[in-house]
Amino acid sequence: MTRAEQEKLLTAAAQEMKHAAGRTIALEYTVIQAMELLGTLQLALRHPANRGPISSYISELAFHLEMFLCECGAATRRLCAAGWNPEEDALSDEGGDDNR
Repeated sequence: MTRAEQEKLLTAAAQEMKHAAGRTIALEYTVIQAMELLGTLQLALRHPANRGPISSYISELAFHLEMFLCECGAATRRLCAAGWNPEEDALSDEGGDDNR
């Protein structure tokens, strides 16, 4: 897709979303899915280039997920806290680039 096509697509999508701005989306997650989502958001928020208005919204979402998950108990609370600290990252057993 060319730069001009990207800009045209973004403009059209912005107009569509503007017309649907009053709609809401309700999502339901299991506790495990919520933990997976929190981990993904934590990784995204730890990226140094992830700054700006959207990161504030994502931070708020992550905070609420973490508060919900922390109600599960002390071990879950510790696991949630570890997700904010790169030094707590574990190598994947699935192989791939993250095992270097």
